[in-house]
Amino acid sequence: MSDYFGKETPKLGFGLMRLPKKEDQMDIEQIKHMVDLFMEAGFTYFDTAYVYQGSEAVAKEALVERYPREAYTLASKLNASAASDEKTAKEQFQTSLERTGAGYFDYYLMHNMGKDRYQKTKEFRGFEFVMRMKDEGKIKNFGFSFHDDAGTLDEILTVLALCTPTQRERFLLYALDGFNCAEIGEMCGCSKQAVRLSIEAVRKKFLKIFR
Repeated sequence: MSDYFGKETPKLGFGLMRLPKKEDQMDIEQIKHMVDLFMEAGFTYFDTAYVYQGSEAVAKEALVERYPREAYTLASKLNASAASDEKTAKEQFQTSLERTGAGYFDYYLMHNMGKDRYQKTKEFRGFEFVMRMKDEGKIKNFGFSFHDDAGTLDEILTVLALCTPTQRERFLLYALDGFNCAEIGEMCGCSKQAVRLSIEAVRKKFLKIFR
């Protein structure tokens, strides 16, 4: 894992959940200075979320509007627990894109996963949605953040061990490396549909764990 993002890729991220304030307002000039220091040190990963109040707008002003898009990587998150239904859950994604002005997310996560919260994400078909957004080029990589016990995390992580080597390879190329189904098909010498079937098989194994 230490080499997964590349040996030359720094492994420190800039969290945008808790930011300095001045008179109850985001201290945007201080945050810009912090972003500049972070970038000057060679780091590139910034993390925000739909439910981080004011965070995505700050990301736009302090980062997105001041640096070339290829100079940084930006993550945001969909929080199904903060939605009343499938429609409002999916609207979080478009709202986050508009707030940040980033055009696409390098990483997009299902926020705060655990058994109970996963059930709501499944109910709102969250993983199917982010896979579609990835196919449309609006997400480069997707995954989840986790807040639950070690046993639940172990269940999620070990699901890949239940997959065939072919399914696992194609799913990781898709979900983590950012390739689309057509690109994976070219690399693996198979059709786009075969790749899609492999990814769907892995997705079903994830869903089965929480039934």
